[in-house]
Amino acid sequence: MPERLGACSGLHVDPIERLRFVQAGLPTVSINPRVSVVIPTYNRAEQTTRALESVWNQTFSDYEIVVVDDGSTDNTAEVLQQFEPRIRLIRQPNGGVSKARNHGVSASNGELIAFLDSDDEWLPNKLQQQVEFLDAHRSIGFVACLNTYDVEHGFTYENSFSRDGLPSVVTQFLDFLLAPFPRNMSRYVMRREALVKCGGFDESIRGAEDWELCLRLLQSGFAFDFLDEALVVYQPGEDSLSADPEIMIQGEQLIKSRYLSQLQPRWKRWWYGSKFSAQAYFSAALGFRERRSTSRSVACLLKSLFANPLAPRTNRRLLTLLSLCWSDGRNALTR
Repeated sequence: MPERLGACSGLHVDPIERLRFVQAGLPTVSINPRVSVVIPTYNRAEQTTRALESVWNQTFSDYEIVVVDDGSTDNTAEVLQQFEPRIRLIRQPNGGVSKARNHGVSASNGELIAFLDSDDEWLPNKLQQQVEFLDAHRSIGFVACLNTYDVEHGFTYENSFSRDGLPSVVTQFLDFLLAPFPRNMSRYVMRREALVKCGGFDESIRGAEDWELCLRLLQSGFAFDFLDEALVVYQPGEDSLSADPEIMIQGEQLIKSRYLSQLQPRWKRWWYGSKFSAQAYFSAALGFRERRSTSRSVACLLKSLFANPLAPRTNRRLLTLLSLCWSDGRNALTR
């Protein structure tokens, strides 16, 4: 098992600095925390500060925070240094979000690992609810929650999972393969033993690395569950990997070649493969549409339709295609 994911032997905090923060009533680094919060960041000083504030506002307090600066070229590291020793700041040459997360896990001490993207925020009871859930369900290796774009109006992602549909790890694996629980690592809390056993994030993948990790966790025998409540405020940014359809397509194709090829018999590989491709290209089409690349969006929608024309969501994809074509035609006439 990769040594990079093992816990550190100890965390050294200046006792005078710790006393100063205690007297001021501010959160300090926990020496033997239950939870390690790992935050990768790159050129996001302001966003990371907001993310940290959402952690400090948690009702659950037995945690440490490890922030990994992935080679920022702006003042991110300098801004974050002011928060030490309330956080542990690690700087590394730019190596990508997977390497940063693995580095953060290896530098942490908690038995549970909670990931938080630097542009997201947690609602105050997020950690407490998920820790209590894992304590009550020892058979669960990792737990997620829903997220929201808008706390005030309570808008949440559509959730395609139900607990009735997750009776076994095998079923969960197939569910994740075809329609993964919405991918955003800020939702997840995982047992350290699960991450160590599966080897952590695959640092060779750019895009869909969170999806691939969940599949490997399930393959390693760690069951998944979720809290049907929005506890994360998701802030989609133009600089995020998940906002780049090209990168996501590459990651999804890698997952298809790596995991669908394992399915037996051959008809099952074909059946799940067609559904997988239909969903992957449909997601890419929506991504290109958000980037106002109508021609590429239409191309992906056509690939989605041809991949699996009998899919239950075919009507939705057809309506989206017609809407894009109509919009594109109107724009051409008005030029």
